[in-house]
Amino acid sequence: MKKYFILLFTMLLMTSLVSCTKSKKITLSYDESKIEVFVGDELSVKPKVELGKKAKEYELSYELSTNIATVDKEGRFVAKEAGTVTVTVTANDKNKTSASIDVKILDKEYEALLDAMGGIVDVTTIQYKNNEIVKLPVPTKEGCVFLGWYQDDQKVEEVTGKNYTLVAKWDTVDYTITLNADGGKVENTTITFEHGNIPTLPV
Repeated sequence: MKKYFILLFTMLLMTSLVSCTKSKKITLSYDESKIEVFVGDELSVKPKVELGKKAKEYELSYELSTNIATVDKEGRFVAKEAGTVTVTVTANDKNKTSASIDVKILDKEYEALLDAMGGIVDVTTIQYKNNEIVKLPVPTKEGCVFLGWYQDDQKVEEVTGKNYTLVAKWDTVDYTITLNADGGKVENTTITFEHGNIPTLPV
């Protein structure tokens, strides 16, 4: 009988200790093991936190496996370069409870749409990644001089880091005829006219 009570007491004590341990436990978790973002994206990498009934206040610290991103003490993650980085978050509890998540950072892709405004250009759409700098092609138009590509009245010579819708601006070529009357008289010795116009010559 005595052994029975000792066994019962031991079981109750162990159950109590286990229950007490569980009540103090902190659990960290993520819904997914891996996520994908783009360069320049900002997001929170705070984990789900479950506290036991007797768990005390806690603090979280974050570490990254590479420097292609940054993360602050609040779990604000900023993607800087393409690649994969592991975020590890650790609680300051007795067990140093931790969780991790892999973040794949992708290059953003942009495009520039080109309207040659009646001219001829090799391509009308240019696609490029976030870190690329692309020189713009030079279009041609009969009788015109190309002044440049413009977006919202601002001249653009190369594209990078965002989308563009560009239009070509042109200036009409002027021609000049010089008249030699060979001893005769003529009111104007020079005639200037734009491309496409047919001047009338004096008699």
